[in-house]
Amino acid sequence: MTLLSFVSVFLLVFGRLVGFLVAAPLFSSKQLPAQHKLAIAAGLAYFASYAVKTNVQVDDIDFFFRMGTEVIIGLALGLLASFLLYAPQIAGSIIDLQMGLAMASAYDPMFGGQSPIIGRFYYMMTLLVLLASDMHLILLDGVYTSFQIFPPGSAIQVSGEAGMSLVVRIIGLAMLTALQMAMPLVVSLFLVDLALGFLAKTAPQFNIFAIGFSVKLLMGYAILFLLAGAMITGISRFIPLLQELLSDAIQLLGG
Repeated sequence: MTLLSFVSVFLLVFGRLVGFLVAAPLFSSKQLPAQHKLAIAAGLAYFASYAVKTNVQVDDIDFFFRMGTEVIIGLALGLLASFLLYAPQIAGSIIDLQMGLAMASAYDPMFGGQSPIIGRFYYMMTLLVLLASDMHLILLDGVYTSFQIFPPGSAIQVSGEAGMSLVVRIIGLAMLTALQMAMPLVVSLFLVDLALGFLAKTAPQFNIFAIGFSVKLLMGYAILFLLAGAMITGISRFIPLLQELLSDAIQLLGG
């Protein structure tokens, strides 16, 4: 491989990896400085360049256009993986609303803004479980596989219908997963509301508005503690889903 060919492959691979690291879960955290992301992308691109082949040369007229396309492909792969991992945060937001914590948001350095307390807890638990399951290696393996199926510099030939179908499927899976994670606690807190309503009718002397918030808060945390094992089991199911979605997205790119 000549120096010109190596530089061409390196820049194209680097573009896709930078786009992926900017959008992918865990790697996209604002706590990871941009300089570190660039260094990680450059290191991975250096080793991947020896196994990737492309006919595009750095002195071609449209080279930088193709490099921009690679960045967009990396962003798309990273966002597809991120959409599914937003499910725990959506579930936590629903639970916050039921527990009365919707207005008590905390600053989340990972997203650079306010996020619900339980939603942030669920998201952190998801990252911890998936890190323990080598999720970061699965994501990087997916990107490396994309280089073999869809070589850098190739023209994108994805039909709009197939791409939209994949996006709708991912969003549907994320919403369904969020509802499945939140439903046990939502139903339990609904029963608590029902019990408080009966108490207000049978014993009007109690100030339900004063004690109701504390009771729902205590019951909510108790139920979260009891369901911790089931929550971790549910989160572990993200791993095959992530692999399947990344595989489908890469196959779609490869035609």
